[in-house]
Amino acid sequence: MKPQLTLALTILAVSAFTVSCGGSDLDNKQTGVSSISGLYAWDYDDGDEAYTHISENGSLSIYDYAGDSFDNGENCYWIAENIATYTHVSEYNYIQEVSNTGVTSEISIRRTSSGITVSGVDVDGPFTANFLNSNLSISDFTPTCTESMTRPSSKSTFK
Repeated sequence: MKPQLTLALTILAVSAFTVSCGGSDLDNKQTGVSSISGLYAWDYDDGDEAYTHISENGSLSIYDYAGDSFDNGENCYWIAENIATYTHVSEYNYIQEVSNTGVTSEISIRRTSSGITVSGVDVDGPFTANFLNSNLSISDFTPTCTESMTRPSSKSTFK
């Protein structure tokens, strides 16, 4: 797993970025964490293939393909499970708690027709990130990379 990427995602100390594929808000009211649960693809223009999974109970996991054109690694997935938990506060507002750190932040997560839009404020200021619905399932993320396999390179920023 990319150390900087994991840290940036979990504490939201990221640079603002926007992906071109958005979607309109759904008419459904978000009434809990289950409203945002699902598997979402990151849409980077640089060839980096990664996915975020939010479980029904609000647990966040990341699946990063090491063999993509960005990482040029092995044909396997770096998996970081249960790295944060979301708690529903009101409509689109959630508290994100980073596992084993006690670090929390409030963010907005809106379900859209194409995925979710996450927004908030980090150390660099306001940010918005779109994640696209994925047709894959967690069982597709095999094989799992082992410590003996080449680790993917780290991005200098979360853009």
